Amino acid sequence: MRVVRVLVIGLAGLILLGVGVPADLLLVGAVLEGLFGGALPGGVVGAACGLAQDLLAGTYPGLHAVIKGLVGMGSGAVRRHFFQENPLLPALAVFAATLAEGAGCGLAQALVTWQRSPWPPVFLLQEALINTLAGLCLFWWLYRPRRP
Repeated sequence: MRVVRVLVIGLAGLILLGVGVPADLLLVGAVLEGLFGGALPGGVVGAACGLAQDLLAGTYPGLHAVIKGLVGMGSGAVRRHFFQENPLLPALAVFAATLAEGAGCGLAQALVTWQRSPWPPVFLLQEALINTLAGLCLFWWLYRPRRP
């Protein structure tokens, strides 16, 4: 059920925000699922979202599945060390995960094609800021603890 929820939100984000630098809601969902579900659910959701992105975007098969799976597991591994109700945690986690995913994809592309990425680092920073805002919105909408 969690995988389906994150996939629906992420695929809707690919369709609705396809202008300029879109938010990677699949990555945001994987990070939030890792933070609030644990390392294993975060890794599974991240790998499923990455595989869906690979199949739809036609990039190197499995590249995003591996990177998003590792990002989801990494965010689940650090969840014990932070106070989860603080909205600053998901914002910083999504920002760092976006930078890590961009670096991982750039490194993989450089290793395969022996060329630098055609995207300047400013696009990665813009995507990180947009993902951070999307992460805050999804945190308040889906993962915020409800008060009785």
